[in-house]
Amino acid sequence: AAAQMLRNPRWSPDGSAVVFESDAQSFRDVYRVSREGGAPVRLTESEFGCFEPALSFDGAWLAWGASTDGNAEIWAARSDGSAPRRLTTDPADDTAPAFLPDGRLSWISLRGGMPRVWVADLSGANAHALRPDATGAEMAVTWSSTGIAAISLSPAPRELDLVLASAAGATLATFAGAGPDEFPSFSPDGHQLLFASSRDGAPAIWSARADGSGLRRLTSGPGPDWLPRWLGP
Repeated sequence: AAAQMLRNPRWSPDGSAVVFESDAQSFRDVYRVSREGGAPVRLTESEFGCFEPALSFDGAWLAWGASTDGNAEIWAARSDGSAPRRLTTDPADDTAPAFLPDGRLSWISLRGGMPRVWVADLSGANAHALRPDATGAEMAVTWSSTGIAAISLSPAPRELDLVLASAAGATLATFAGAGPDEFPSFSPDGHQLLFASSRDGAPAIWSARADGSGLRRLTSGPGPDWLPRWLGP
């Protein structure tokens, strides 16, 4: 039998479970498994494929991207997979959903031709670009529990900076170095940020406060370090 492929794991807010995507029973669907182990529970069933799951800060809601009409759209459901509903209907790709602590949902949209962070109510209403006048492509977004966004910004080919922004879209700080800064991860209390950066050569893990201050390198091993993640509380 072919090996199963598991991707895009996300911790639940209380650290009790992980959601992820898998091709174990379909082209790709979203599953949940307890931190203690046991059999994974399938949360979505779609012939189109479901990707990049995200959980709300209160643990009540699940969002994911799905290849619904031959392009990617955003869907949401209760955290057990019940009452699924489609939130976006744009012909441009909508991917990488991420919840704000106030219950709204963000994602990366190609509408307009340039990747941008979009935000909407959980009903799909009031959709708008978070930073419509941003320069460069916004490739991904991660939200802290305090409402600060870490946005991966590509201002030029082969560059990747991190921008800290408020939930209203105001820029708070920018990490711009000689190498790419990527894979941001906030601490559960929202006050600390980890990310991978190759500004000193090989990728290493760096940390900073959520306001952009206190930047420092944490790892210095002989090999590259990337994809930092905080465990649950």
